[in-house]
Amino acid sequence: MIENSMLYMNFEVSSDSQKRCVEEIKRIGLDDIMNPIYLLKKPIIDKKADYDYQDAFVVLMPRHKMIFINFGEEGELFEEFQDDFIDDIGYIAKKYDFINIVGRPRQWREEFVSEIQYSPEEFSFQNILKENEITGDELIRRGDILISLATGSINEAERLGLGVPDNILDQIKRKIILFDGEQTKFIFDEPKKKRITIQGLAGTGKTELLLHKIKELYTDDNECKIVFTCHNVILADSLRKRVPEFFNYMKVEEQIQWEKRLWVMRSWGSYGNPDSGVYSYICNHYHIPFSRFSYNRSFDTICREALSRLNQIEDFQSCFDYILIDESQDFSEGFFALCEKVAKKCVYVAGDIFQDIFENKSLTVVNPDFLLNKCYRTDPRTLMGAHAIGMGLFEKKLRWLKDDEWEACGYDVKREGKNIELHRKPLKRFEDIDMSESDGITIIPSGEDEYLSTVLGTIDNIRACNPTVLPDDIGIIFMENIDANFKLASNLQSMIKEKYNFEEEDFKIAELEIVPAGEITFTMTVEPETNVTLYRLNEDGELVSETLEVTDGTVSYQSTGCGRWLILDTLLEQETEAMSESETEVN
Repeated sequence: MIENSMLYMNFEVSSDSQKRCVEEIKRIGLDDIMNPIYLLKKPIIDKKADYDYQDAFVVLMPRHKMIFINFGEEGELFEEFQDDFIDDIGYIAKKYDFINIVGRPRQWREEFVSEIQYSPEEFSFQNILKENEITGDELIRRGDILISLATGSINEAERLGLGVPDNILDQIKRKIILFDGEQTKFIFDEPKKKRITIQGLAGTGKTELLLHKIKELYTDDNECKIVFTCHNVILADSLRKRVPEFFNYMKVEEQIQWEKRLWVMRSWGSYGNPDSGVYSYICNHYHIPFSRFSYNRSFDTICREALSRLNQIEDFQSCFDYILIDESQDFSEGFFALCEKVAKKCVYVAGDIFQDIFENKSLTVVNPDFLLNKCYRTDPRTLMGAHAIGMGLFEKKLRWLKDDEWEACGYDVKREGKNIELHRKPLKRFEDIDMSESDGITIIPSGEDEYLSTVLGTIDNIRACNPTVLPDDIGIIFMENIDANFKLASNLQSMIKEKYNFEEEDFKIAELEIVPAGEITFTMTVEPETNVTLYRLNEDGELVSETLEVTDGTVSYQSTGCGRWLILDTLLEQETEAMSESETEVN
């Protein structure tokens, strides 16, 4: 039987009847790729739940009632199984503030629960699905929320709200998110080996899944030590802020014990602060030499040297239980091997398979344990258009992927002679939203003197069609890194702020020259209540940050030394990488 990435089971079949039933459900599931299917004997998120009756399970599928299937003869015990399962969902709904949306179990049980007595001669899962289909937008929405609660796909109640949105933007933003089978397995299943790799396109939810995994690990064992790491300090700072926000959202009652049970830090770190990076922590913990930044030695070489020293330690003891690595494409094998050495239980490695493929890493190398090729952030049409433009498929192609590489990126490949047809399957997040009046890509020609007015007109159209649109919902991208675009961006920023009265959240850059020695002084005017951060490379080649004091709407800074300096509200990752490659000293 081919495994369906949209299907998840949290039990082992206990009888031949259950086995036959599961196999039939799997076959149906392969034909309905848009919808996840869950076969459960208890709610996934409630690990403490334990039911005595094993001759039944529940089938959960969007747009359908909860289908309780009984394989035994004990009708009373089957009723108790249903009662326990439904009561537990009610408890979860109360915990995550969904009672006002879905109601209490006694209010929804009759509408959303179906009972089936299994008979091999009469059982047809196709017919059962038809008989238990839910109709009506409001009922479908409530049913999907109940499924999300049972499966651990917890959405934010405040974000979902009551009722069905009437515009496309809100329909997408308030869409109920359900984990597919692969995502659910990654979060809730026990690891079967020391290193678990998860690969996916941007927008497939890798970082979100890592946060869910951290939450599960942290709450399951109050003694375990967990590290969440990435390549650069800016992303690490962002992730450190996200963790407590995520824990609050997931109603985690345990207090986070920073630098005792949970670390969020970059990969390298600094010698003076062991808790600033995985490598610096390892060097300090095991008393091995710390290697500073050097253009002559790669981080991979440094990690392999550290690993060699650790392998010489007798009675070696792991300093962490779990290490989770985000953006794994930024690392090489040396760092992964070092993490495996110091992690007692498991290392989770998440990366962008698209980037790996374009860096000419073979699929045999990047073959993951979990492949996330369904992009839930972007409508498939828009994603395909973006890939076509980014890969230069409308022009001279940069690189044509092999069939298995296309498939790894979520495409279906069809060949007819010399012609190749690529398409992506629709996803439930978008298939029930009417996108017929919305083009995936619209090209608007504009003269140089009309450019700014054209952009503003586009924003006007977006706001007219989507009354609740926020500044964060709109992105303006300049395709070329040239001076003319920087001037346009600056003018556009001012015009947008003046016309729409948006709060200014765009990053600001003050260009400062690199000098051999002496004092660097600058002053800039900022908006009230703006947090201004200075990022610079120190003498060790590390990116460090410093929050600057705002006095009467101005910021002043004075320092001795040399290097490359940026001042901004938000630093994009690509700028971080560029700074990491820049010279830190001027001879």
